[in-house]
Amino acid sequence: MSNNSTTLGNWSAEPPRSRRARTESMAISLRRTGGLYEVRVASGRIYDVDMSIPACTCPDWQERQPVGGCKHLRRVDMEITARTVPGPDGQVVRQSASTQDNEALESSTTGLITGPHTEFDPQGAPTGHVYYRCSECGQEALRRVDVHDIAESKPCSNLSSTLSE
Repeated sequence: MSNNSTTLGNWSAEPPRSRRARTESMAISLRRTGGLYEVRVASGRIYDVDMSIPACTCPDWQERQPVGGCKHLRRVDMEITARTVPGPDGQVVRQSASTQDNEALESSTTGLITGPHTEFDPQGAPTGHVYYRCSECGQEALRRVDVHDIAESKPCSNLSSTLSE
C-alpha cells in the first residue's frame, strides 16, 4: 500500500483513497499486537483495522474491498511506515534521522533516559503511543529530547549534571 502520487499541473494523480487517508483527521492506535488497530475518525466513528488480513470494519471495505485498501487501511500503513504508531509486533522502529539528530544527547544520557516504552491502557492493551523516562527521577516525555527539556525546567540532579557537561 504505497502512496503513489504524481502531480500533473494543478491536478494530482494520487488515488482519492490515498489522498483522503493522508489528509483526513484520524487517530490511530494499536489495540493488540498482531496488527489490530483502532482508527477514530473526525465524526467520532471508530473502525477496526486488521493489518494481518488486511481488513477494515468500515462500509467501504465491507462493500467494495478496494484494491490497495480503504482509506483507513492506507492510513494505518502510512503511520506504521512513518513510525508514528507501533508496527503489528508492538515495536516502534527508530528513524535513522532521529537517531542522527539525537546522537550527542543519547551518548551523554546513556542509561539515564530509557525508552521508547510502549504505553498501555488500564486494561493492559497497548495504546499505540510510546514515551521516554528519566531512570533517575521518573520524569516522562513523548520524545527523548523532551526529557532533556523537562530536566532543564525541573532539574533532575543526575540528568541535569550529565547534560551540562
